[in-house]
Amino acid sequence: MSGYDEGDMGLGEEGVKHHGGLLRYLLAAHGGMKWVLGPVYKEMCAVLKAFLENMVQDIRRMLEYSDRKTGIKPHIK
Repeated sequence: MSGYDEGDMGLGEEGVKHHGGLLRYLLAAHGGMKWVLGPVYKEMCAVLKAFLENMVQDIRRMLEYSDRKTGIKPHIK
């Protein structure tokens, strides 16, 4: 048995927020960190947010230029 009742998600959130803590932990572990502390966490979130915003803007511009509505994996460089 998993330890959770039927319908429980386990992390206390729904949707994207459900996976947020796990994604931050995995990103930190991939970078060689075991724990993400307060100031480092805030800086990491700011840098990651800026990077993702720029990537999404670039993909959006490319899709508009090529008259496409859907981005696929090769569009991400």
